[in-house]
Amino acid sequence: MRRRLIPVLLGLAVGCAGQPVGPGPEVGGTLRPPAGLQDGAAVAYRILDGERVVGRLYARYASTGDERQVVTREVLGAARGDGTIIPVRTTEFATTTTNDFRPRSYKRLSSRDGRLTLLFRGDRVARTTDLDAQEVPTADAPAALPWAPADLGALALLAEANHLRPGSSAPLDVRDPETAGLERRLAQVFADGQRRTVLSLPEGKATFAPDGWVERFEARGGRVYERLPEPGQPPALLPVPEPLHYERPALAGWRDRDVLVDVEGGQLAGTLSVPRATSQWPAKLAPGVLFISDLGAQSRHGFTDHLDFGTGRILDALAEAGFAVLRMDDRGVGGSRVTSAGVQDDLQTAVADARACLEELRRQPGVDPERAVVIGHGFGARVAVEVAAQEKLQALVLLAPAYRAVSEVLAEPKVQIASADPARAEQQMRGVLQALGGSEAAQGQADPDDLARLTPSAERLVSMVQQNLPERLEAVEEPIGVFQGMRDFEVSWREDAQALVAAVNARHRNQAKLFVFELVDHHMMQESGRSGPERYEDRARAIDPDFLKALVGWLREQIR
Repeated sequence: MRRRLIPVLLGLAVGCAGQPVGPGPEVGGTLRPPAGLQDGAAVAYRILDGERVVGRLYARYASTGDERQVVTREVLGAARGDGTIIPVRTTEFATTTTNDFRPRSYKRLSSRDGRLTLLFRGDRVARTTDLDAQEVPTADAPAALPWAPADLGALALLAEANHLRPGSSAPLDVRDPETAGLERRLAQVFADGQRRTVLSLPEGKATFAPDGWVERFEARGGRVYERLPEPGQPPALLPVPEPLHYERPALAGWRDRDVLVDVEGGQLAGTLSVPRATSQWPAKLAPGVLFISDLGAQSRHGFTDHLDFGTGRILDALAEAGFAVLRMDDRGVGGSRVTSAGVQDDLQTAVADARACLEELRRQPGVDPERAVVIGHGFGARVAVEVAAQEKLQALVLLAPAYRAVSEVLAEPKVQIASADPARAEQQMRGVLQALGGSEAAQGQADPDDLARLTPSAERLVSMVQQNLPERLEAVEEPIGVFQGMRDFEVSWREDAQALVAAVNARHRNQAKLFVFELVDHHMMQESGRSGPERYEDRARAIDPDFLKALVGWLREQIR
């Protein structure tokens, strides 16, 4: 599943019912509201995790006659004895607006997450990443500025644009750079004991200096940004990863053709790979295979930002083995388009999308409509089970399935990587799910990194909490193949994969078969050491050949 840190964008209803992160005393005397930022002004912050310095943040503001720009550079890494940082990850945000604060552009360069650009054009915004480009309507809030929590420079610009004053109650809309969509959260503006303006958000508390810059930002989870006396010079940016490109095998034994599938609120795009030779199959037609990805918007080849999750190589192997494989871009990725707002990206929508793709697959020339297979990966396995419960299939394949309660599965990385107490980690993730579901109290307690990472999948995850997976599996009549790597830190091979197979076979003997691979990770890639999010950065990793052999062999046994 997707494991990169995704900025959570906040639309703030200032002065509403939300509770401040810290005390908001009534104070007497003259208030010190932040002034407007000055052309050429620059600031720097040290980033603390507890008492440990983990980075620096730099921001610079420039203004011309008709344009404003603030550039923020975050440098994370290890601190030297002299206080400088050995960079491990760098991110630069650049926000440009008109003189009256209407957005013109937003750019992000990240050594981990790649490139992202928003260009505002009238009532639409053009969003471009390393993976795709698309336009999104902005009529809901054309003047909303993009902002990510680490971007303290843009936060200062946002405060000036909205004239933040203690006791103010004007709504503050902010646009999410990741989706270009609008989000809204509750916040409060008050004055502290030194009569400075304080903006309190569910994700943290920002105290503003009289010159308009943030003086201190206390993030949920303990990370603190403290302004330094001198701005200093930021280090150079680390290299940004090159965009990923799918390379079709030169001697591929299949033909590709583009496919478009109409779904609620838009259209999904994909590629159908049809084998050149189909004489091996009973009906002389290729069995169809539909792949359903894990959490996080992925392209048809398993790319998300600059990470390659290996889906394309798995599907290449199936196409080479004679299966007709439908590779689809998720909603909002690649050629897929969402043409109308208001469609929730929840479990119900994911199932409806998958069934529409399955129907299109069965209609395609050269594909056997009576012999279809659905493959679900991670949390996508939950979607695949729902499809199998409603459709007649030849077989169901579950790769590293998330079988336990959603909160337990989400807690697994904390247990395996950070050696956290399982019960405590699960309780924390239950709180995160409540926060994602809209609980203001839970938003104030949840870890901001967890919120940031999971917010793009919030609707899907919250709806899956209500899913009774064991009950839905009872409605599946087809053979089930479960494939699991033992180096998977995202799900447990015993408590998820093995438990799922045991539950199914307790009801229908030998309906499910478990394949376990010792040196394989969550994405069915070879892993000789300890897996973790940083290992996903290695583009040289390969899909395990024993897994591919077992997958193809088991599927061939089911086609009759």
